[in-house]
Amino acid sequence: MKKNKTFVTVLVALGLGAAVYFLTRKKGGGGNGGGGTGIEGDYLTIANNLFDIFNGYGTVGTGANAVVAELKKLRSRSDWDKLVAAYGTRTVSSGTWNIFVSDFTGTLPECLRDELDSSELEDVNQELSRIGVSI
Repeated sequence: MKKNKTFVTVLVALGLGAAVYFLTRKKGGGGNGGGGTGIEGDYLTIANNLFDIFNGYGTVGTGANAVVAELKKLRSRSDWDKLVAAYGTRTVSSGTWNIFVSDFTGTLPECLRDELDSSELEDVNQELSRIGVSI
């Protein structure tokens, strides 16, 4: 009888341990929505940072250097595709007092082309080329 209680106790403990493991583990490495390469931070955070940079209120900085710093977190073409999906389509403000330029709505590649001048876009493309992306 004592052996049965010990056996049941061990089974219950193993079951609880397995349940805790499967409920708390990160999916896909890096906690970035699954199937990614474990990039630093998640795609939505990077997308939001880029949007803030475009809006001129970047907490991580503004301008091309801040954009490149965010894009350096990407490790593959798959990361880029997931970032573009996380960014979706957003409207970037032209500024509260800038009544002569309308707001811009677009995807991440479209916003990059709209927000950056040619030399800044060249810097971004140079960074993206290491993962096989060009915009």
